[in-house]
Amino acid sequence: MVLANQPEGEVEADAISSEYSAVKVERRRNQSGSGYVPIAWDTVAHSTPDWSVSEGSSEIAVPSDGLWLVTCHLQSPSTTGSTCKSRLNIGGTPVMSGWFTPYTATEVSIYMSEPFQMTAGTGVSLYGWLTGGANFTWGPSGSDPSVVTSLSLTRLPIG
Repeated sequence: MVLANQPEGEVEADAISSEYSAVKVERRRNQSGSGYVPIAWDTVAHSTPDWSVSEGSSEIAVPSDGLWLVTCHLQSPSTTGSTCKSRLNIGGTPVMSGWFTPYTATEVSIYMSEPFQMTAGTGVSLYGWLTGGANFTWGPSGSDPSVVTSLSLTRLPIG
């Protein structure tokens, strides 16, 4: 019984090819504003060498073509009676959104995750918004400051 044939070409049968690429950016300090506000990343939590990410930027560009798992978390301190919205833009187009309407004073956490096919150089950005045009704050949790707003991209080894 043959479990696997020798690969064609000059590839070593036991070699493992890794196209692993990932980045995680965070907003650890408060960021205030009104309307749809692009989150300005103040921390690069981790990145593989193929990423070129600057702290303070609100858009990050994927370094290569592929299928990317995008995971984001929008965190806001206590909000009452307004709708908080999170929107992910890819290439300037909204592709994913979530919202939460608290009925009592509560912190807001909106998590979203989905795979997207992207080409090298495509920009990805996360926005926060609060209804009523009021000023608000995005960033860390008020009760647990280690819980922060974040955006992660991981290239999946397919696509």
